[in-house]
Amino acid sequence: MPSLGLSMIARNEALTLAYCLESARAAVSQIVVADTGSTDETAAIARGFGATVISIPWRDDFSDARNAALARMETDWVLVLDGDEELDRNASRTLPKLLGGECGRIPCANPQLRAHTRRARLGPYDGAE
Repeated sequence: MPSLGLSMIARNEALTLAYCLESARAAVSQIVVADTGSTDETAAIARGFGATVISIPWRDDFSDARNAALARMETDWVLVLDGDEELDRNASRTLPKLLGGECGRIPCANPQLRAHTRRARLGPYDGAE
């Protein structure tokens, strides 16, 4: 089965990061967090979940930080989440099916914006949202 890792950029996500990482940890074999200048416990929380934390100076460029985190990934597939998002509680059962070749979506919620729900997409991109 292909491996799956979690890559994220974060800054001052101490209030929500543990929920995010807890929701993904059973499904991923590697976590890389690019910290862009946190002044709270973000890095310590990430390390507590076994994440590799890299410090990236914020240059007002999300792609710069995202690419730095992605460059450290060693897995076949990479899941990208924001620190205030959580995977659906069934993700650890659904993700292996997706990694096996099925295309689909994983419900992903932002607890700060309960009215807004994103879906983490894994699989060949077909342009549809």
